[in-house]
Amino acid sequence: MDMALELGLPVGVLSRTMPLSELYAWQQYAARRLLTMADNAAGIIAIELLAAAQGVDFHRPLRSSPALEAAHALLRRRVPMLRRDRYFAPDISAARELITSGALRATLSANLFAR
Repeated sequence: MDMALELGLPVGVLSRTMPLSELYAWQQYAARRLLTMADNAAGIIAIELLAAAQGVDFHRPLRSSPALEAAHALLRRRVPMLRRDRYFAPDISAARELITSGALRATLSANLFAR
């Protein structure tokens, strides 16, 4: 059962007599599934990032922490505030690129303990 959970497979798929060659094939399948899941997660996080930035904009002139202000500024250099309805796919792609490239993480890390 533990192997089924690790591989993300139904319990009935694995048997105790499964040859290692079949187990390795299932591991490759599970790894490919994880790539898809990570890609989907990046898209979800990008949408959440855009929504959070919009919320920060609505609460101006209030300020947040240095790290969050730096992350907000980084996003706003690529994606302007949503003032009118527009096609949102380019905004999601730009936010997603900040996440997958590591730029957002680097910005947050550099400013996390700034005073």
